[in-house]
Amino acid sequence: MRRRITITALRNALTLAVLCILLASTYGCSACVLGSAVTVGAGAAEAGVTRFELGKVTRFEIARYEDVIEASRLTAEDLSLDLKEETIETNRASFRYHDDKNQKIDLLIERRTETITYIEVDVGIFGPKGLGLLVLNQILVELTGHGA
Repeated sequence: MRRRITITALRNALTLAVLCILLASTYGCSACVLGSAVTVGAGAAEAGVTRFELGKVTRFEIARYEDVIEASRLTAEDLSLDLKEETIETNRASFRYHDDKNQKIDLLIERRTETITYIEVDVGIFGPKGLGLLVLNQILVELTGHGA
């Protein structure tokens, strides 16, 4: 028995193929970015795993909460970022910075334990991925430089 392929079925198959290619290329690129971030992060602080998704770079780091806040401030100074907002609480700190092109960089730091701290750098979905990674990696450099 011979089957006849309709134009609708062909369009559906073509649409599905295009979506699969787009998803594969998107996740492939994310894996490339993630792979380089993990490599750089591991070299800088020798701990933690970095993840980049939807404009956010996140990391759990073996470091004291207070040390990460200090490293974040030094990073903003090193990178000449303009502080717009700062909120420091017992177990949570947030910062909003802008660069010279008015790109927003939101930084969230949360104490998870005495020695584990969560770091999130958000440049927005359409913000430059490299800027988020740069900020996070510089925080790790500052942590390493101060023996944290």
